[in-house]
Amino acid sequence: MTLLSRRALLRGQIKEEVRILPPGLVRPVAEICVQCGACIDHCPPSIISMHVGIPTLDFTSEGCDFCGQCREHCPHADVFFDA
Repeated sequence: MTLLSRRALLRGQIKEEVRILPPGLVRPVAEICVQCGACIDHCPPSIISMHVGIPTLDFTSEGCDFCGQCREHCPHADVFFDA
């Protein structure tokens, strides 16, 4: 968690947090994710978590092996993922 000083707030020096998305996920579409959690439930290394309504990868414990289980179990994969 980053503490924000009053000076930084007033000067507009606020940095947006960078999120890493699951492979192939399209960012604008990901922002309307229905938050069903299927990608989280089916991720073998369990590195996907929901962050402000967007599935996000967390590499602190393990890496993504690009197995495609998140895509396969997403009920809206045809809309959310690149072809």
